[in-house]
Amino acid sequence: MIDKYGRILKKISIVDLFIICSIILIILFGILRIGYKSGISSEMQDVTIKFYSPALQNFTVAKLKPGAKVTQDATDVYLGEISSVKKDKSVDFNPDKNGINKKSSMDGLSSVEFTTKLKAYNYNDAVLISGHTYLVGQEIILWAGEAKVFLKISDIEFN
Repeated sequence: MIDKYGRILKKISIVDLFIICSIILIILFGILRIGYKSGISSEMQDVTIKFYSPALQNFTVAKLKPGAKVTQDATDVYLGEISSVKKDKSVDFNPDKNGINKKSSMDGLSSVEFTTKLKAYNYNDAVLISGHTYLVGQEIILWAGEAKVFLKISDIEFN
């Protein structure tokens, strides 16, 4: 099967076969690493992302200020700067004396919604930033200025 010159079936050498396989693997790895993504916009667009938490400590909410830099905790992906902050009573559901869940709030906690603006790619109505996809309803841990917060993405708008 392999002759004295290292050729398989007297046609291709083992070295040539190894080089061809290496090139194919490098191309496949590049496609997977960069990511072939259908449905992605070709240009970056202005995007507004809204984040929401039904209950944060008031001292944490006080640290959320317009202009604060927002990054994802685990990946350090930049998600814009806070452009607006809306604070309200915390939202909680607890059973009353009849066992029916009723909306209530807790002292020392507030609900908060803040908005960031940045440029990103539209990926099937999700946001693609630095190779990471962000969706409405996704739970996320962020650094927002000096505060570390756990919240959900409540809206994504492409302008």
